[in-house]
Amino acid sequence: MRFGTYNIHHAAAPSGVVSPRRIAETLKPLGLDVVGLQEVWRVFRQDGQARSIAERLGMERAYGHASFHGVFGQGNAVLTHGRIVAQRILPLPFVKERRTCLISEIEIAGVRLCVAVTHLTLDRPARARSIALLASELPRDLPLVLLGDMNASRPELDPLREHFEVPADPPCAYPASLPQHAIDHIVFSRHWRLESLEAVPSDASDHLPVVAELTLR
Repeated sequence: MRFGTYNIHHAAAPSGVVSPRRIAETLKPLGLDVVGLQEVWRVFRQDGQARSIAERLGMERAYGHASFHGVFGQGNAVLTHGRIVAQRILPLPFVKERRTCLISEIEIAGVRLCVAVTHLTLDRPARARSIALLASELPRDLPLVLLGDMNASRPELDPLREHFEVPADPPCAYPASLPQHAIDHIVFSRHWRLESLEAVPSDASDHLPVVAELTLR
């Protein structure tokens, strides 16, 4: 299966132009079964950007609110060609800006799996507490994939390694114009085997999408 994680920066390109259509056009040729999006905006509880992108891709969606910026709400979303069976929001430690993790149970191609999507804080101590919480609270009874802008280097994710696989060499995906930082991660349970992991060139956001090909063992 193909999984992606993408901080869409409220669908704003580095030029400042906001276009959910360009986000969808970036994702469409990637052949993703599931994609987790961060910094997804909505207005007055209407999940506009998640809905717009999902409809253009012919995918089902779930949205998990994290914080407000004036009239705009911001959060995480999961899009899939499968069926979303259940979802919940796990609150995470934060400083100033609230952070959450959207946890969804998905059925796709006859497989039941769990997908978690998150965007961690820039504050390092709070981020460490968030990572520890994810390590203890993420479900382990189903094949799981954690998708997110972790704002963290790979060594910071070590607490997750007790139960999950954390790829040793995640690709640099930020900033999109000259990627130097590997802070967008795809972590997965040991039900999966990693076949490939790459960042895909795009100028639709300030991050690049990161894509993993995973096979059930």
